This record gives sequence, structure tokens and C-alpha cells, in this order.
Amino acid sequence: MDGTRFESQVEKHGEEVIEVSGLVTEFHIPEGVVRAVNGISFRICRGETLGLVGESGCGKSVTALSILRLIPSPGKIAKGRILFEGQDLLRSPLRQMQQIRGSKIAMIFQEPMTSLNPLFTVGNQIAEVYMEHLDSRYTEAWENSVDILKKVGIPSPQQRAKEYIHQLSGGMRQRAMIAMALACNPKLLIADEPTTAVDVTIQAQVLELMRGLQKKTGAAILLITHNLGVIAEMCDRVIVMYVGQAVEEADGDTLFDYPLHPYTRGLIASIPFPGRKSIKGKDRLEEIPGLVPSMYDLPTGCVFFPRCSEAKDLCKKEAPELIHVKEGHRVACWMVHS
Repeated sequence: MDGTRFESQVEKHGEEVIEVSGLVTEFHIPEGVVRAVNGISFRICRGETLGLVGESGCGKSVTALSILRLIPSPGKIAKGRILFEGQDLLRSPLRQMQQIRGSKIAMIFQEPMTSLNPLFTVGNQIAEVYMEHLDSRYTEAWENSVDILKKVGIPSPQQRAKEYIHQLSGGMRQRAMIAMALACNPKLLIADEPTTAVDVTIQAQVLELMRGLQKKTGAAILLITHNLGVIAEMCDRVIVMYVGQAVEEADGDTLFDYPLHPYTRGLIASIPFPGRKSIKGKDRLEEIPGLVPSMYDLPTGCVFFPRCSEAKDLCKKEAPELIHVKEGHRVACWMVHS
């Protein structure tokens, strides 16, 4: 991202919260080395929402876990820099990272049932956040837990705080997860598929809740999803990922109105809605041909060329760089570069 684009971004949203540069995260497995994240770079400013979109397994969640330095074995962050408020998280002591997690950077996981502890009440789990990061006494922490549950729209918060996660509905579980993430007013909120486990009605409520709380606190949001409808509704800027790499980046309107990468166009063309015809005028939805390549055996050249109907000889030999085609719009595609 060049300086001109970043200056306009700051003017619109506020100061920079996080900058990720050349992030490479690898998993060493018997079949080979998997680069789950391969050189991705981005910045997020205060009050801005950046979306990461792509098929399952493209590296979206690994990017988020890399920011928090929560990559499980046998994975490791091999290269890159993550500056959070000017501090390089990849070189910070573990104790310092533990203080940042949950306080300055918080994460909403996609499945509350596997992310919250079933042996403790919802109120106790949220109270632990206040006691750990704000040195609150238990009584004060419990009161704050009830208060934050009320703020995220959970009815009868005093009663719900005494209940266990299995006693809550899907929508209330997700709200409880959001309440825990927002307990310390984080500067950066990472939301990993926050609407996957709920129906469309609850999905709209969760998105509205995130949007409202962002307006109040000014938090930067990294929103990870495969749902392009959620991206269109929530995000100021979008990065499209494919097998660990960023293939296109643009603001939301530009991405949907003028998608340039064949993969981006394929994703948008596959969105179903009433009365939609395919590009060829047929009732059947468009599809991206072929299969996603194995992460430990990627094709040479452009990683998308085996599935691309527009590929030429150069695409098979050399990987295109992610370059600016106009202000704020970057694409990695030889068809656009030439």
C-alpha cells in the first residue's frame, strides 16, 4: 500500500492501529511445507473495517491467529512484521502478548461452543477478563460482566450470567462471545466468521451490534468470512485471498462494481439471489471450474491459472505481483498488468 493511499485512508478513518507486512506462516508436515499465509500485507485504521474473503482453507483464519501469535504446532510464523500501535508483536515477549490478547486485541471465534469453557458460567468467564486485564476485584468484575451482557442485547443479563454456555441459544452464545471480546474496549477486534453458526435473523442482529459498538468505541475490525453479502454490508476495504495469497484488494464498492481478478469475478458471479441469471443467461449459477490446489504442491506461476479460463503462457511460468491499478485497488493478475 503506497503512502498516498495510506494518507487518504487515515484522513477518512483515523490513525493506524495495525500494519501487517510480508506475513508468511508455514506448517511443516510430512507431505511438505504448507505456506498457509504467503506474504500478505495490509493496514487497518481506527474505525475502519477490513474484510478478508475467500474459500475455506485459503489462510484467512491463520492470518488472524498469526496476529495474536496463536499458531498451533507444527506451524510457525516464518517471516514478516506485525506492528500494533508501533510495537512489533512478533518480537514482543510472551508475557506482553498475553496482556495484549483480550485487552487491546480481541477475537470473536466462529463457534462459541468450542471457544467458551462449558465448565464455567458465562458471567465468570467474562469476569475473568476484567480481573486479568483490569485488575478488578471479583464483585466489580461480576457487575461489569452483567453490564456488558446487557449492552450486547442479552435479555435478563443477571440470570444469563449465571448460566452455562449450553443453556444459551445460538444467538445468545454469539452475543456472549462478543461481550467477552469487547469487555476491555479493544483497539482491534478480529471477527472470524462471526455469523456462521447463527441463522439469518440473528446474523443481521450480530452485524448491527458490531457496527454500533464500533461507532461507540472507534475500534478497528478485521472481519473474516466467506460470505460476500456480509463483506458488502460491513467492510470499508476488502482483501480477496486464494491459497494463502492476496489476489485483489479494493474498497467495497470498487470490488463489487469493478472486480478485476478472475477469481474475484468468479466468487461474485456465484452469489445466488432471486431472479438472477448467470453471465451466459442460464438459470444455473456460475461456478469456478476445477479444484483448489494442494497447499503443499502449488502450481508454478500464478496459483490460479489451472482454474482460470483467461490464463496465457506467462501465467504458467511466472507469478504476478500484487500491484496498484489505480488508487486503493491492487490486483495480482497478468491479464490486468499487460
